Order: sequence, then structure tokens, then C-alpha cells
Amino acid sequence: SKPQNMTALAHRIAELGYHPVPIQPGSKGPRFPKWEQYEATPEAINRDFPPQGIVIGIKHDNLGAVDIDVYCPELAAKLRDEWISRFPNTLERVGQAPKTAFVFRLPDVPYTIRNTDKAKKGDLEAQVEVRTKSGQIVAYGLHPKTGKPYHWPGKQLWETPISDLRMIAEWEVQE
Repeated sequence: SKPQNMTALAHRIAELGYHPVPIQPGSKGPRFPKWEQYEATPEAINRDFPPQGIVIGIKHDNLGAVDIDVYCPELAAKLRDEWISRFPNTLERVGQAPKTAFVFRLPDVPYTIRNTDKAKKGDLEAQVEVRTKSGQIVAYGLHPKTGKPYHWPGKQLWETPISDLRMIAEWEVQE
């Protein structure tokens, strides 16, 4: 069953093999020194993830993400459909539609792939970010611009052990 608060959710995610990191509400990333070295021990989770009023990020220590950071609905849908056709059953997370992100497992020796260039058309921007090695992705909490919860349209991260995620090779993501 779904964890009933953010403390329980952070514990569940850690138990499934992910590396949660606390993020202050209104942000999309941690804002404390050396957050990259944060260890989500049970004690740290109890201290740093209150039941409400926190955002949960997942570090890219063993998790990669492709962030389709595109506001144009038609282009975002094409990119989303292409990802799903190549990698069915990967987990999808939506924060501010039509933008979306997909997560996947990384090998022990992670790779780095350059993001696409930013494209602009009028007020619309488009970029696909490939996140590996460093950084994090927001998993749960309220999106700072919409005020609505991040959500997982299909299977939930909190019910998926990291070992169940597909490991996607560098060449596959690059292609």
C-alpha cells in the first residue's frame, strides 16, 4: 500500500534501493552544502523528511533520467512516444505537463551524455536533458510552479525496486 506521509515514502524509496535527498518546498533541488554526499539512513530520514512539507528528490547515484523539458504539447508528445516505443515499461514522472521525465537504472560505471541544445520558438523552449552521474530528480512533493503534486502516470516509484528498472546502455540513450 502507498506510504501515508513523506517520512514513510522516503523510507520506502530507500528500502527499494534509491537514494532519496530532502528538498525544501518551492525548490526543484537540494539547497544545502554537500548534498551529493547525503546518506539516507533511517535516522537521517526520520530527521530530514517530515511527514508533510518536504519534497523528495532521488540522487543519480544509481538512477538515470531523461527529462523531456518541452512546453510545446505536440513536440513533447512526439518525444514521449519515441521514448516509450524504444523503452516500454520505464517509469514516467510528470511535474508540469506537457513536460515529462523517465527514469532508468544505471550501470555501476555510469556514463555521461550531453543534453540537447536548447531550442526556442517564440516563448517556447525545448531541451532534452540526460541526467546521470550527478544531480537528482524530484520524485514526490509539490511542483514549485504549479503547486500540484508530481505524479507517476503508470507504475509508481514507491512500488518499484531499482533492480526492476531497465538498465539502459549509453548507446541506447545517445541514439
